[in-house]
Amino acid sequence: MKRALILLLLLLVLAALALPAAIGGLLQDQAETALRERWPDAEVRWQRGWTRSSVEIEADEWRGRIDIRQLPLNPPGLLALSGRITLAEPAATIDLDGRVGAQLRLQLQLDSAAITLQTQALWQWHAPRLVVNADRRGRLSLDLESRQLQVHDGLGNRLTLERPRLRLRTEPQDSETTSIDLQLDLSRIGQAPSRLVLQVESVDRQALAELLESGRELSRSEPESAAAGVAAIGALGAWQQLLAGGLQLRVAPLELESSFRLESQWQPAKRRLQLVGGGPEATLLDWAGPIIGLQQEISPTLARERARELLDALEPQDGIVRAGGELKIDIERP
Repeated sequence: MKRALILLLLLLVLAALALPAAIGGLLQDQAETALRERWPDAEVRWQRGWTRSSVEIEADEWRGRIDIRQLPLNPPGLLALSGRITLAEPAATIDLDGRVGAQLRLQLQLDSAAITLQTQALWQWHAPRLVVNADRRGRLSLDLESRQLQVHDGLGNRLTLERPRLRLRTEPQDSETTSIDLQLDLSRIGQAPSRLVLQVESVDRQALAELLESGRELSRSEPESAAAGVAAIGALGAWQQLLAGGLQLRVAPLELESSFRLESQWQPAKRRLQLVGGGPEATLLDWAGPIIGLQQEISPTLARERARELLDALEPQDGIVRAGGELKIDIERP
């Protein structure tokens, strides 16, 4: 009996000693599979140890090194991660810190001094930070914030936002659908804060994943090419599946500088829309002008004229009243 007990204890000790290395091996297998699927030409180099491992990755768009501790004691968990990723486009160096707890809860934080992206305009995020939390129940939270965001082009269009912050939460409703809560807070320099709160219910997870994938394929395809056509068909099919699942959207609310406020409920499958609110037209023009100018690559003067033309086009509709520089909206369809 004593001999069997000693043997059992020895086996338990050996299992405990082997567990960190086993976790490292499992992580390597899963990570390499995911990397090969997303970046098939990437060069991946692993250094495996008993309680510590590291991986270096070089791809066309980025490179990075991540150090991994298996079964760390402080804080206790399954994995602890730290590293640095360098992106080519957008140009950025990102520091990574994260952990996977014993309950399979992921916590991840990404920090950068600055991120610069050149499109038809120049986008500059100053001191951005992304915090991700996810658990095995499918709940996800993303918090993205930056000290300042500047967007400008060579035509004079400029949008500078102080302390922009995006918060996203997802919560499974059942085995197929989830709910999404999104909140965007930002301020133009010298102006009162603005906010958008969006709530989405009955989101078919598979359809949403297919819609996002079709969107990525469409963005990578040449306009009017066969690949673009296939991606567009896929996006349309995914959207129809979302509608069939009972998708509902609620804006609660959109506030621009504490003076313009809008609330909305939309059930696209039933073609039901409620839209209530309003405020100074000047506030709308101050926001819409730079956005239109940056998007359409036109001068600030012409962009503000386009924004005013869009306002003028609203007036003939039922439920929309313009008077004394104020816009009032009270729409219910059908």
